[in-house]
Amino acid sequence: MQVQSSTVNRTIPLSSLVRGSVGSSRVGLPVSGSQALYARFKHVYGRPSEAGGFSLSKLRSLDNLIDRLVKLKDRDSASLPKREDLTGLSDQGRDALIRELSDKLHRAYLKAETNPFAHPGVSTGLLADFNL
Repeated sequence: MQVQSSTVNRTIPLSSLVRGSVGSSRVGLPVSGSQALYARFKHVYGRPSEAGGFSLSKLRSLDNLIDRLVKLKDRDSASLPKREDLTGLSDQGRDALIRELSDKLHRAYLKAETNPFAHPGVSTGLLADFNL
């Protein structure tokens, strides 16, 4: 008797993402033909493919990730002032708003810097580094 180990691949090859189709509302990714009926989620759907494709669990994970990102975007954009609110501001009010938003951005950047899993990007405002 032979025992086979089962591993879970948590990466998605870039070539597979290119095969996906993007519409106005949902992203369509290839799945095996028998799973296409069950692969309908809020942000992602499976379209039948002869060559196989993603598993339903990967589509579900991607759908959950997109849903969380949309909720974060909505939550963060709710705290920003609307364009209509900016039209009646004086120059001092605009300057104060710019300082406030700049401070928020700086605090968020410092908070992200302390995250051990953060991407080691370049500092904000740096377009070119001429240090050789």
